[in-house]
Amino acid sequence: MHQALLMSVSKSRFLSVFILVMAIVVAGTYDLTGQITFSHRFFYDYVSVASNVVELPEGYLISGVAHELVPDALIRRQFFRKIDHNGNVLSSELIGNDSLEFLNFGNVNTWVSDEVFLIGTTSYIDGINHASLFWLSSTGEVFFRKDYLSPSFDADNLFSQWMQPTDVCSNENGDIFLSAIVASPTTGSDYCVFKIDQDGDVVWTYLHATIAEPDACYEIKPTADGGVLISMTEENVIEDFILSKLIELDSEGQVLNIQEMPLEPTINDFVLVGESIVVATLRVEGWLHVTGHVYKTGLNGQLEWETNLGGDAAIEQQMYHVVESNDNAYIFAGNRFESIPDNDQNDGLYNWYGWLVKVDDDGMVVWDRRYRYVISTQDEHKVYDLKATNDGGFIFCGQATDHDFDNPDVELPIQQAWVVKVDQYGCLVPDCHVGVEEFAKREGLFKIGPNPVSQGDLLHIYVTDIQSLSQASIEVHDMQGKLVTSIQDLASSVTYILPIDDIPVGTYVVSLLDRGLVVDSEKLVVR
Repeated sequence: MHQALLMSVSKSRFLSVFILVMAIVVAGTYDLTGQITFSHRFFYDYVSVASNVVELPEGYLISGVAHELVPDALIRRQFFRKIDHNGNVLSSELIGNDSLEFLNFGNVNTWVSDEVFLIGTTSYIDGINHASLFWLSSTGEVFFRKDYLSPSFDADNLFSQWMQPTDVCSNENGDIFLSAIVASPTTGSDYCVFKIDQDGDVVWTYLHATIAEPDACYEIKPTADGGVLISMTEENVIEDFILSKLIELDSEGQVLNIQEMPLEPTINDFVLVGESIVVATLRVEGWLHVTGHVYKTGLNGQLEWETNLGGDAAIEQQMYHVVESNDNAYIFAGNRFESIPDNDQNDGLYNWYGWLVKVDDDGMVVWDRRYRYVISTQDEHKVYDLKATNDGGFIFCGQATDHDFDNPDVELPIQQAWVVKVDQYGCLVPDCHVGVEEFAKREGLFKIGPNPVSQGDLLHIYVTDIQSLSQASIEVHDMQGKLVTSIQDLASSVTYILPIDDIPVGTYVVSLLDRGLVVDSEKLVVR
């Protein structure tokens, strides 16, 4: 329990809570249209970050980097954590030592066949930077690893050795394409694409190098003729603008076409839809005003639609990933920055939510979901990978980090891996997808689940539209009126993920309050 979140409760407040919950029926285990939902936050020895998630026949494989503290050093190991479809851990493996370390970039994975998939990472082998690919089986077992040096590699120039893999894809022939940002002696960065065979050997290398502008490539997609489509970003330092382009290579690595995109921002991710692409990006609308932005454009550069998802929020609000849903729409994942409402206690505080938004093929928002793992008074969440799942839902991974560094009661390490599985509506709790009025008829202003919940598990609390409340909070009391834990400064349409490791088995009351007055309550059973 976080002592900083504890508050006293008056006898009169508890009495009002107790009366309200007498008519509430405890909900049992629920089923979201056959789609299981769960969330986890975990670490190994020290700081841990989940950067890739892949669905397997028996569950999911989560991979990333786990930092291990050893005497006088911090070693970065690659972890592979296999969980079943209910989120239970099946196995876990760490790879690395003081002469083999890893550093991941999100969403660098692809299936090569029904039996083999790849995960890419940055590696440091005896201090030398490589791009590495792990070959894994459909059961999540590592077959082998291949390491690749930068095409600009110079053994006598440490800077030239730097390389960061950004994406990997494969086509129906089993050809593999790996993209990476590499160091440039003139501009700071260039990018390259390797074509790799099924044995891991390089067939050809395409290096995009310019004299004046730093370049980057974050996403690649295979084309029908055996080539690859590259999303490229070029920064014009002199005129201070960013230019995004699509570059098409043929099966031999020759440039077929270069198409300038209609909007300036970096293409963080895209999906290929016929003769168009749907893009996840950001929009800069002024100093410190960066909002999530998505658009659809033809391969010829003709803009079809664009949608700004950010509203009035600012700073580091960005869409990083996009996947197609099974109903011809698109799910975008990113991070949404929101300041905590100014008051005497929380002046200048903020939260970064994990963020999923569904947009239809006309660019209209279908739903908007935000997620916060409650660690302390201000938390930061990053989403590094997103996948559509075989049951029609979605799973994403990244990190959930506490920014309340001065709180001695917060569990260490403050930066931990984070995995969330939601249903087709982005819900962790049932009915989060229904309209506000319908939700109020069914549930009130919030809903909890699972209920009953097992001790040591996570409680999900979905809060609907509470804009009419001036200072909303959640409080959990035992049946004697003692405050167990609380969440302050609630926001609308957020699912709060609350650890209950320190809450004993028993019956509790979860209440929604506005400036200390109870407006809704629900009974909770911890077993």
